[in-house]
Amino acid sequence: MDSDSISLAAVLVAKEASNWAFWTMMASTVSAIAAVGTIIVAMFALNSWHKQEALKAQVNFKHAILELKDALRAMPPRWSYPQYNIARNLISAHPGMSHQTHDATRIYFLKNDLISAYDHAVKCWIMCDGLFENKDVNVFWKAFLDQFKSYEKAGGDRDSLESLLDRIAQNLKLF
Repeated sequence: MDSDSISLAAVLVAKEASNWAFWTMMASTVSAIAAVGTIIVAMFALNSWHKQEALKAQVNFKHAILELKDALRAMPPRWSYPQYNIARNLISAHPGMSHQTHDATRIYFLKNDLISAYDHAVKCWIMCDGLFENKDVNVFWKAFLDQFKSYEKAGGDRDSLESLLDRIAQNLKLF
């Protein structure tokens, strides 16, 4: 081989190597663009998931409010702690009555259902912390909590509590 053919072979090898380097660079560029695209799609999906979970928590809270309202409506229009205490004592004295719902013991079971619905609503509220854009919901919920504490302990009239629950449900605009 003479020096010209060696030089020509070296140039051809260098040209082929540069072609491979160019196409490797192009493949790396496409791969990098695909990775960035994947990150962007993942961010949109994550944001969508976050909004979906927030809406789910708000729907659960509204459902809990409606269940609480149903439990409140099941209570007598007015009741007092002595009525509840008598019912509790009757059930303690006669365990066989625990499955019956006589007028004297009915208040005991209704109040327990009300407390369960209240506890569920409070748990749902905690999960919705800071999710409500409507500030009236926060105000009405705090007013309800204050009034419910006294209603739970001493009894009384359920109408003001029902009206607060109605206001909360009306102000919960989910869609």
